Amino acid sequence: MSNYEIKDKGINKDSEATSAVSTISYEIENALINKTSARDINKQLETLQGNNKFPSNLQFIDAFYGPKTSSSGAAFLDNNTGKVIVGFAGTKW
Repeated sequence: MSNYEIKDKGINKDSEATSAVSTISYEIENALINKTSARDINKQLETLQGNNKFPSNLQFIDAFYGPKTSSSGAAFLDNNTGKVIVGFAGTKW
């Protein structure tokens, strides 16, 4: 179990969906690096939503982190549009 706590980074319930996913993808990458499970990530995102710190229409699907390439991404379903939004953390090189 990880002790990493996902931070809202200024996101709130009214943040535009793709911007929110783009911003939170960096926090999800940090969580994955710190061995946080997808289940725990989801719980933390639901807590942020309950505190109006993340759009309630975005449902976390899954995320990945590749340690060899340092690439990561997170997928969310936008319940308002029915479309999936994928956010990738930027390069570290």
